[in-house]
Amino acid sequence: KSSSRTKKAEPKDVHIEGAQLPIKVKKLKSVKPKKPKTRAKPKFNSDNNNKAKGGNYHKVKGLKQYYQTELLTAKEEYSLGTKIEFMIKCDTVHEGLAMQLQRLPTILEWAEACGFKENEEVFCEPDSEIDIRPQGAAEMFVVQDPNEFVGNGRASELGVGRGHGRRKKLPPVALKDFLDDTENKFRQKGSRKLPSVLVNTGTVLDFVRNIQEAKRAKQRMVSSNMRLVLSISRKYTKVGVNLLDLVQEGSLGLSRAADKFEPKKGFKFSTYASWWIQQAVFRAIAYHSRIIRLPVHVHNLLN
Repeated sequence: KSSSRTKKAEPKDVHIEGAQLPIKVKKLKSVKPKKPKTRAKPKFNSDNNNKAKGGNYHKVKGLKQYYQTELLTAKEEYSLGTKIEFMIKCDTVHEGLAMQLQRLPTILEWAEACGFKENEEVFCEPDSEIDIRPQGAAEMFVVQDPNEFVGNGRASELGVGRGHGRRKKLPPVALKDFLDDTENKFRQKGSRKLPSVLVNTGTVLDFVRNIQEAKRAKQRMVSSNMRLVLSISRKYTKVGVNLLDLVQEGSLGLSRAADKFEPKKGFKFSTYASWWIQQAVFRAIAYHSRIIRLPVHVHNLLN
């Protein structure tokens, strides 16, 4: 007798000729389609800008609009810079006439000093007259309160940062011929040279249109280069100042760069404006990063 632990002998398969063996069919398991793996979206907190990296700045509320503006071509940048330069020179003539006449010059006097001497009866509405005048022109002859502290008057007499005895040059009271050579500079290779266009000629209405067009050109120049402000401001987000505050201060530097830009010198606007933006950002950091504000030169020495 075999013990219960011993294995039973398995029957051997017997093959009989002519007999059909049953075919076993295996059931196929239903395979579910695999979902493609997706990376988790990075969480971004607009309050803590230190966690933001280069690819997430366009998601900050208020900064997305700057990434949607179209960039300028080289010809557009040169043309807009020429219009802004003409407007700035007209503003200096306005300041010189105001100092000479001891009052605000009329639009007709201002246009004639800038070279628009063709006679035409023109009527300027008050709103349009305020729009074309330089910023702060209405406050030039406002009588100040004698009890108001205005300092020792050194900056107004000698100019800011003029040193000892070095006076500021008086602004001109007339504008020389201003030429626009945009078409000549960007003409096709092999084509004949085109003459430059004289800008300051025509009637008073032409002068008003040129000033208004130059103001729109400056607005477009600033809005199209706001990406440069963001790229410089995001490098200094770990110094205790919010990113949006740095962008706001950098935009003021960009506006100043648009006023001082001279396209005829051959440099790109972004090369020139980066220094002004960086200076404005540094000054904002020096003013707002500490509880006790230090002068800018002392802050630069400590850092």
